[in-house]
Amino acid sequence: MRFWLAVVCATFVLAGNPARAAVLSEPQTQVLRAAGLVSVLPQRVPEGFTVTSVLAIARQPGPAGGIGTLVVYENYKTGQVFGIESTHGGIGGFNIPPVTTVRIPALGDVTCAIYQFRKPDLVMTDWVGKGPFFRVVGAGYLRERYPESTSIAKDLSLKELGTVVSSLAPFTLRNVPGN
Repeated sequence: MRFWLAVVCATFVLAGNPARAAVLSEPQTQVLRAAGLVSVLPQRVPEGFTVTSVLAIARQPGPAGGIGTLVVYENYKTGQVFGIESTHGGIGGFNIPPVTTVRIPALGDVTCAIYQFRKPDLVMTDWVGKGPFFRVVGAGYLRERYPESTSIAKDLSLKELGTVVSSLAPFTLRNVPGN
């Protein structure tokens, strides 16, 4: 059972400017900083994506609790969406083989597994990190877990997802695209 103690949401669409796609606005940056959680953001996203939602989430303390963040990237033209989810705890693994694995050079010697589930239509990575932990999630997961975050229903292709995952880097003002 999930408890929402506090939700802070900043939603901005930076449409019509492909050069600024996936740039965090100042209010969105403030939400990530206010969460007090080290986050990661992709340094490369497919063309046409914008950051549309940034959520800071405080869950009830316990194994699945703690502070978390979610950054949602959407492309209204293609109908695709993905998110970067971070948390202090409550993570688990999968009992199925991954579709592929991807190296994340900016995080050192880290390899991330990508999973594709048939029902529901879920695409996501395994949790990576030593605390905080993070993963990339697709449309099916966002619709199920955070229905208020998006109405878009299409996942990235596995190739596009691999590009996003391999470009993940710790969130700092220096490496936020557009800064």
